[in-house]
Amino acid sequence: HYSFSTMEEHMVQNERFSTIVAESYHQAGKKTSYLKLLINPAWAFLYGYIIRKGFMGGKQGLVIAVNQARYTFQKHRKLLQLQSGAVLANASDIQTAAYADGLSGNIRTHIRGKEKTYVRNVFRRRKTA
Repeated sequence: HYSFSTMEEHMVQNERFSTIVAESYHQAGKKTSYLKLLINPAWAFLYGYIIRKGFMGGKQGLVIAVNQARYTFQKHRKLLQLQSGAVLANASDIQTAAYADGLSGNIRTHIRGKEKTYVRNVFRRRKTA
């Protein structure tokens, strides 16, 4: 089964959920650090790609593991921002910003300083007969 029909949907959902989780962690008094900002996304990638055998899913498994690491990074980055007194954007603003990139339907993301472009239909819906 496919939870998302496009890469764009997956990234928008990650943006919204990372904001919600960071705000709830902040309200609960949970803290993060720059060390966690580096280690936790790496662990999320290794866990998804190696331990949960995402590598067996080919390109889709790799993309999912990278997105999980990106989500974990966003969550800790936003929590650090809240700890410093910053205010995060609303979930509805996040969706609008994510859809604003209309580069031929491609999604751009930065991984270790290098820009990667993913085609929107990385996740294809199963054909129903």
